[in-house]
Amino acid sequence: MISSLRHSGWVDLPIILVALTVLSQPFGVSFELFTLIMAILGVRYLIINDNHFRGSPEVKCFTSLFACFWVPALLSLPDAYMFKKGAIDALGMLRFYFAGVFVIHAASSVKVHERLACVVASIVIFWIVDAWVQFVFSADIFGIVSYSSSRVSGLFGDDPVLGWMLVVYMGITAAGVYQWVGKAGFLIVLPILVATIFISGNRGAWLAVAWVFLFAVIIAFLWRVKVSKKIVLGSFLVMGVVIAGLSTNEGVKGRITHTFQGLGTADYASLDRATAYRLTLWSTAVDMIEDNWINGVGLKSFRYAYPDYAEPDDVYILRSPEGKPKTGAFHGHQIVIDALAGTGLFGFIGLLVAFWLVFWRFFWQAVQTKQWIPMGYYCGMVGVLFPINTHLSLYKAYWAQAFWLLAALFVASLVTYAREVGGDIKSSYPQDES
Repeated sequence: MISSLRHSGWVDLPIILVALTVLSQPFGVSFELFTLIMAILGVRYLIINDNHFRGSPEVKCFTSLFACFWVPALLSLPDAYMFKKGAIDALGMLRFYFAGVFVIHAASSVKVHERLACVVASIVIFWIVDAWVQFVFSADIFGIVSYSSSRVSGLFGDDPVLGWMLVVYMGITAAGVYQWVGKAGFLIVLPILVATIFISGNRGAWLAVAWVFLFAVIIAFLWRVKVSKKIVLGSFLVMGVVIAGLSTNEGVKGRITHTFQGLGTADYASLDRATAYRLTLWSTAVDMIEDNWINGVGLKSFRYAYPDYAEPDDVYILRSPEGKPKTGAFHGHQIVIDALAGTGLFGFIGLLVAFWLVFWRFFWQAVQTKQWIPMGYYCGMVGVLFPINTHLSLYKAYWAQAFWLLAALFVASLVTYAREVGGDIKSSYPQDES
């Protein structure tokens, strides 16, 4: 059995390590082991293949995107609130880079990417099934209870990130299903996936899904994708009926009502409560930015700088034991504010360059390649780098690991398909670009 799997290519090293990394994400820091293994293999590759590294378009693309976040992190260190912690984390970020280099080097054939897509899709579908079991029976397949009655967290337990992780992998899951059973399966799985994000209760993820769908519609138009109108309408009808039904659930209904009651009023306090006191957090973050606009308060220093700028009754202030300093919110909960507060003007410039790479250059490269798997990874990147999102910080290890794995798989698949199927990524975006 093992021999036949090895012969078929299903036990290739990149498939195993990527699968284990994704599979372990609901279980805390266990993914770090597989990331570390990939990072060590990535360093080995760079040492052995130095000449190939300098001429590799996929590594250059990945390096450019990584530099948009790593360089500002380094520049934020000189006067950071927590220099030692920031320096350790900045150095630690390199594990994601080297792991990405390994993925790019090892996932270098269309067959590997097709199998990876199927494996990742299988894992995500299991998360979805498990989440619905928890929604219906109050406990998932393994007896895990969601930490909140208004949310479903599935295997992620006390960590409310199920919706965000589904945003990361929704594109490649849809692409993997398309590889298996074609457009009909794709249009069946998609509404179920969106409905699962809905019951997760991650309101920022709801908004990110709309953003991803906008890009998906643009891409479908540019590709001139032809799908039966009956199938499309049926898919949206199923999605609408499911979400309408779910909205009658007391937990979900309460979350929706709480949100729209606050958004429907001009009262600052009500709006602040409806956004989980994000207005308070952002107001404090703006004060931080005004005082530290060049290079921010420092990488991973946001929570330590927060009490110096917060009001005495700020809900985000954590009252530490006697003798220890107070801390505040972990990060800015908004990608632009988070970049400006933590890494200042340098971080903002890096973020703008990242936006240009993802929403312009990579977009046209993916459109020109016209392949489902690269586009699946691309849609995940679009969801993560949603310009007005309120998700986790890209400097948080858990979220960073998922994003950089996704980015590495995207550039690896993009170049691989361009090489084996046709096209040239160097010329796959508008030629009037300077």
